[in-house]
Amino acid sequence: MIASDILLDAFTRVHDSLHRTLSDITAEELVKEPHPSIGWLAWRISRVMDSNVSRLSGRDQLWIGEGWAARFGMPPEPADYGRSARHAREQVNSFRASARQLLDYHDAAYERMKTYLTSVSADELARELDEPQYDPRPTVAVRLVSVLENAMTNEGQISYVKAYHRLGGWVPREAKDPASVRRQNHAVILTTRGESGEIRNLSTQNLNLCLPLVGSHFYVFVITKHGSEAAWGRTATGNRDCVACLAIRSHSPSSNCLLRIRS
Repeated sequence: MIASDILLDAFTRVHDSLHRTLSDITAEELVKEPHPSIGWLAWRISRVMDSNVSRLSGRDQLWIGEGWAARFGMPPEPADYGRSARHAREQVNSFRASARQLLDYHDAAYERMKTYLTSVSADELARELDEPQYDPRPTVAVRLVSVLENAMTNEGQISYVKAYHRLGGWVPREAKDPASVRRQNHAVILTTRGESGEIRNLSTQNLNLCLPLVGSHFYVFVITKHGSEAAWGRTATGNRDCVACLAIRSHSPSSNCLLRIRS
């Protein structure tokens, strides 16, 4: 379904961007003025995603059911996701969490969102929510777009504040190391038949790598320069236009991309 595919692609971009911007963040930068801080903004992205997708899918929030509130040292309050009416300036300023903690929670929320979007039907997306305070009442699709808008807004704020700390504003070209503002990655591709290739500037773009894949079944292994590894396999269709897709995951920094291998 094209609607859910577009939503999933957009949430994946938020996920990748958050990993990229937090990959080399310092503990000081996470809490540094101006507020809301980078750390609080990153937390809010995941909280809004978690609370909404959990409600839409009829499941307990990860924040409560999986103990994330306790890990953050915060109360298991389901409505606590950073709304202005809930968090006073003092609460925002006192927020503390490590980059690893923030990314782990976001990964959990993203995986739940991905699971939901890969199975949601057109009828479910068109379903009106029982929220009479809004006129017209929002549909599931409208709510998901609202969650996405919030995530993209907060991620944009994080990127700007990070650049402000390091460069005095959003001027990456002035950085001695532009990768410190927008991280790039390399990866080595190996198949079970011994073919190999290298990808540079790994990102969320579609990549085409020509490898002579022989046989109807193969696996692809990806090893980034940071030592992370991912594997994916599928049965080929048997024709010469076979396309394989691989989601590459790296713990530090994140590199979730789509690899297309064509025989």
